[in-house]
Amino acid sequence: MAGSLNDIFTVIQNGVVAVNNLAQQIAGTFNRITLQTAYGEQTAYTSGTSSMAGAADTIPQITDGTLLLQVSITPRLSTSQLLVRATITATNGTPSNMWAAIFKDNITSAIGSVGIGVANGDAMVPTSFTVQTTSGTTSPINFTLHIGLFNGGAGSWIVNGVSAARRLGGSQRTTMTIEEIKT
Repeated sequence: MAGSLNDIFTVIQNGVVAVNNLAQQIAGTFNRITLQTAYGEQTAYTSGTSSMAGAADTIPQITDGTLLLQVSITPRLSTSQLLVRATITATNGTPSNMWAAIFKDNITSAIGSVGIGVANGDAMVPTSFTVQTTSGTTSPINFTLHIGLFNGGAGSWIVNGVSAARRLGGSQRTTMTIEEIKT
């Protein structure tokens, strides 16, 4: 077809015609678009002593820890990718190791998790992590964010503050953002 992008990117050098594949590469980049975003946050001071039932080298289970946040999304395409980002600022009154995990619907094992190490008591540790999963449906999907101590961990996990109380006047947030991406 005359006047197509491929014609525009045809390069003539030293009398040799070479078709540049750049047009197709550019078109492929624009096919990856965000269809929608869902967001949830928690600003409350929260603490607890829940832990992971298994050992330190097991995937967190949905019955482990404490649910901090839930965000739902209804995908527009069953073939889209869901990019789930979580941010959390946690601490413990004593040096300890904790974990945070993201769960999809009622699937038993976490789809992603992160360890949070507190070297000094009440040192606030900002943490973020991202997981990507295929939507697989156009029905609502619930994602949950859990936190807990490793099995045998000491003290209490604390979110949005330190062992004495909330910090930063309620402006500190635990968040989860879900981005649906058409690929």
